[in-house]
Amino acid sequence: MKKYTSSQKNNVKTQSPAFLLWLLFSGIVVSAQVENPEITVHATATPGIICQGSQTQLNVEVSGGVAPFVYHWSSNPPGFSSGIADPVASPMIPTWFIVDVTDGLFQTGQDSAFVDIADPPPPPGSITGPGEVCNYSHATYSISPVPGAWSYSWSVPEGDTIENGQNTTTIDVLWYSAEGPVSVIAGNDCGNSVQSVLAVLLLDTVTDPGPIVSPDTACKLREIDFSITPVTGSTSYFWTVPPDASIVEGEHGPTIEVLWGTMSGQVSVVAHNICGDSHHTSVKTIITDSMPEPPAEIAGKDTACMGESGYSYSFPPVGNAKHYIWSLPAGVSFVGNTDTNSVILRFSSSAVSGNITVFGQNDCGDGNLTIKPVLVRDCTGIAGKNSGFGFSVFPNPASDRINISGHGTGSRLSIRISDIRGKPVLSTEKAGITGDFQIQQDVTGWARGIYFVRLTCDQFTCDKKIIIQ
Repeated sequence: MKKYTSSQKNNVKTQSPAFLLWLLFSGIVVSAQVENPEITVHATATPGIICQGSQTQLNVEVSGGVAPFVYHWSSNPPGFSSGIADPVASPMIPTWFIVDVTDGLFQTGQDSAFVDIADPPPPPGSITGPGEVCNYSHATYSISPVPGAWSYSWSVPEGDTIENGQNTTTIDVLWYSAEGPVSVIAGNDCGNSVQSVLAVLLLDTVTDPGPIVSPDTACKLREIDFSITPVTGSTSYFWTVPPDASIVEGEHGPTIEVLWGTMSGQVSVVAHNICGDSHHTSVKTIITDSMPEPPAEIAGKDTACMGESGYSYSFPPVGNAKHYIWSLPAGVSFVGNTDTNSVILRFSSSAVSGNITVFGQNDCGDGNLTIKPVLVRDCTGIAGKNSGFGFSVFPNPASDRINISGHGTGSRLSIRISDIRGKPVLSTEKAGITGDFQIQQDVTGWARGIYFVRLTCDQFTCDKKIIIQ
């Protein structure tokens, strides 16, 4: 083995590592101490996060060691391999890239770099904000932050304006001319998400309600219904009633039920939505009604003859009565209309004494009775009161026409009307009467005064007096 001198040794120390390796393999012994610095490896990936399908630059820095250097890249999970110092990689999933470096003295060093894969953001969550807005109004819409999102893109219908907040999670919108969707897309360097959408309806101030439908009168302390046709675009209704009335059902709907009080008053309603109340109020005045008062004293004869017709009974009209309900003794019947404050009665041959009663009726109920006792007699043998023949004349006094109503049986009925001086103004006949009869006579143009009416049926005659005014 060849040896170096001391001066040669000093010279050896100054040689390169490659030269020292040559001396070793040549059998030359170098007694001098050779310094072999330890190898250090540092691996990097730039960028460390990429989108799927993109590339990352792998790099390795080596310090210490003895050239030449050998590089070997591998991966976990497996699938990547390279023998160059700075390769390019395109992982599809998160991957560790591992580099092993061997120097000229077979010293080795190892390091690794992690590359993560980024995806486009997930869809934003539900948009929070009003689904119904008023025209010419502002509204705020927002979403929760989206993981992995670096930007947010909002859109509104054409003609409306995002006043601020674009590219954030919250925007302010001026609704000006069109309804439609509010939408948002989240994004990052790897792409955009599916959009989240909220449909928005644009409202105007609600139109005025139509007429209130109800009876014109209300009974005291009774329930009464009020309604209007539903107003397009209205979400509720505000009703008002008199102070002593109360709404018992349907307070904010188009139909309400009211417990009426004791006073007349007005019921009103306005339509409402989120944009406010209708410009005008619908109003209806209701008159408080009550059960009819008892009719006044019944005017008419206290006695009547069996078998006679034409007895008149009446009383002044009762102001709030819609109908009149009469009740008669047995054997007594009506001649003509019964639902009136003035009736004509026929007393049959079987009529009995009793009470004539009447009460008023309206929607609120029945009034109290008024009673008139009538004595029924057998008038056989009394002049002009026989064979059931009789008649009455009404109205009395009269101004435009008179009604002659009666009952009888005969082959011929003669009618004669004379003025107070006995001068005839009407003379006529009617053949073959059987039972009830009624004749109407126009007296328009007759002079004012007293007239006498005589009816003759075969051998029986009856007289009445009337006044024309």
